[in-house]
Amino acid sequence: MDEPTVTVRMYRGPQPADAGDEVRRGLLGDCFLLRLQAGSAKSFILIDCGVLTGTPDAPGVMRAIAEDIRTTCGGRLDLVITTHQHADHLSGFAHAASLFFGGAMQIDTVWMAWTEDPDDRQASDIRERFDHSRDKLKVIAEQVGNKRPGSAFAAAPRGLLAGLDAFIAAAPISTTKRMTTGAVLDRLRRAARDVRYLGPGAVLATPGDVSLTAIVLAPPRSQRLFKDRPTKRDDEVYAAPSGSADALLDEALADPRADRSKHSPFAPAERRLTETEVTNPKVDDEVRRWLRDRYYGTQPPDPLTKSEDAKEQTRRRIDGDWLAAAGDFALKLDSDTNNTSLVIAFALPGGDFMLFPGDAQVGNWESWHDQPYKLGSRTLTAARILARTRFYKVGHHGSHNATLKGRGLALMTHPSLVAMVSTDEAFARLPARGWQMPAGNTKRALLNATCGRLIRGDRRWRDDPDVRPYPVSGDFLARLNEENALFVDYRICGEEGGTTL
Repeated sequence: MDEPTVTVRMYRGPQPADAGDEVRRGLLGDCFLLRLQAGSAKSFILIDCGVLTGTPDAPGVMRAIAEDIRTTCGGRLDLVITTHQHADHLSGFAHAASLFFGGAMQIDTVWMAWTEDPDDRQASDIRERFDHSRDKLKVIAEQVGNKRPGSAFAAAPRGLLAGLDAFIAAAPISTTKRMTTGAVLDRLRRAARDVRYLGPGAVLATPGDVSLTAIVLAPPRSQRLFKDRPTKRDDEVYAAPSGSADALLDEALADPRADRSKHSPFAPAERRLTETEVTNPKVDDEVRRWLRDRYYGTQPPDPLTKSEDAKEQTRRRIDGDWLAAAGDFALKLDSDTNNTSLVIAFALPGGDFMLFPGDAQVGNWESWHDQPYKLGSRTLTAARILARTRFYKVGHHGSHNATLKGRGLALMTHPSLVAMVSTDEAFARLPARGWQMPAGNTKRALLNATCGRLIRGDRRWRDDPDVRPYPVSGDFLARLNEENALFVDYRICGEEGGTTL
């Protein structure tokens, strides 16, 4: 068989009708379509399909993308790879459920991380832990949103969670129904002819008429799975210690039927009034009236008496102080879920690799170096794979904590390294989120490592001022096609005749 042509298509939002050539709408989400072609034989691999909850016209964007996927692959996907349970990687399957699961497309095989295996006991324990945390985060989001004007969280209630709850939010499939990320995986399981759950060290061939060898680097089965920050000690414990903000938050959201008397600073006889009993105007006595005036009052002070008792007083209440732990809790859940990312290095002809790490964070990256990888007669280390990586799908839209330095990008020394990042910097920077995607330091490191060969979903490479200081070969430009508003194509290897997906 001829050496295959391998092309990567990164999807982005459709071009606004009134936008100029210099304007591009990105996609804060991952959706990558690989086309493998050798002669007349073709195979198609879809890696994730999602967009962040809250994206303008997210259903319309993802349906347009799904239509292009269906047309491009002729209604058949040889392989669908899901990296982890975040909406910005899976919501497209919900938004375009009628296309993916309604008979318009055939899905042959699905690959998921071992953490999604329903028959794996360790995976079940992790899912139970994450499901419990997602339920708590949903309660937190509701509590923050329900705070009355004048409370400590009323000015910018969404700022407390920094929009992190959008990653786990369910995607609408109609005006009345929503599909969670877990439900998306269930639909994919039912739709596929074959489902495989992959763990670190696995080496297998992709299905289809044209195949590549895939090396599974992660997620790990060790405690590194819960390591989201760099440390100097490999044996550090990452669970929330007793008395920490996470532990206190967990207690605050416990089953209300549980006996919490031992945690209260008041004796049972003194815990007589609930908020509803205090604010109920039908029950009026001196104690309730005093509490209402000083903690729930909303009327202006009396100008004659100059009394402040009736001034808006919710600022004096402390019943919402427990929510101060919510930001850290949401960030930890976000990081832990990212660390379950299925990470795959695809072997290319000639011994090079293309790396798709999902949104892997510190512990996930470090775990790649924990085992060797058998590729034919060769035994490879993670360092060797990274040194021969020619294409890197940048993790987590270029954020500061999803591309490792010394044990990651610094090892990617291939002279023709190309990086591709799915991002929408303007949307990420909106006040409700305030994220740096891509982060400045990460962007500079990627530009230096690739000598300017950094392809972004929200900019045309030719219009990106960040790449101008770097001389780029004509070979890179010949492989790059960014003229379509819906996607960017990059031919990693193979002949030019196979570049059009």
